Amino acid sequence: MQPVSIVPTVSVVDAMRAADETITVGDKSPYISRWVIRRVSGVQVALHKTDRSDDDRARHDHVGWNISIVLRGGYWEHLSDGVVKWRGPGSIIFRRATTLHRLELPLKNGEYQTSWSLWIRGPFRKSKRREWGFMTKEHGWLRSDIYLDMYGPAPNSKRKKQASRSGKVVFQPPM
Repeated sequence: MQPVSIVPTVSVVDAMRAADETITVGDKSPYISRWVIRRVSGVQVALHKTDRSDDDRARHDHVGWNISIVLRGGYWEHLSDGVVKWRGPGSIIFRRATTLHRLELPLKNGEYQTSWSLWIRGPFRKSKRREWGFMTKEHGWLRSDIYLDMYGPAPNSKRKKQASRSGKVVFQPPM
């Protein structure tokens, strides 16, 4: 049985306008594309298209609290306590700015399956702007620019087996 999406098609966004921001990995392939819908009083609402998994070398956090609402596709979210949760269409995820996590997209025939989310990032005070970064095994928490200088972009290799995921799986998605 195929999973049901709560959005008939989100790819219509591609035809409307180019993404406001596209983050790429080492080989310049898209990682996340972001369409900003609205910014009000420091709160940003954006549509995220995730094209590949986060780098599995470290978990990351954010500059402000955030909410993800999965619209289509989905991902496993790896949390710092070792728990792995499936986040499918209709999932609403609340995170503190300091929540360390990593997203892993499902694979089909060796290709990442795209995930679409509505992403809401909470405000932050410019005078006390929180930096975001990565938690590493070797050096602890590192600001994002330092991490990328030290470790470089994510490796280009795709993961071959989903069975290689570490941590406890809370829920397996329907296949």
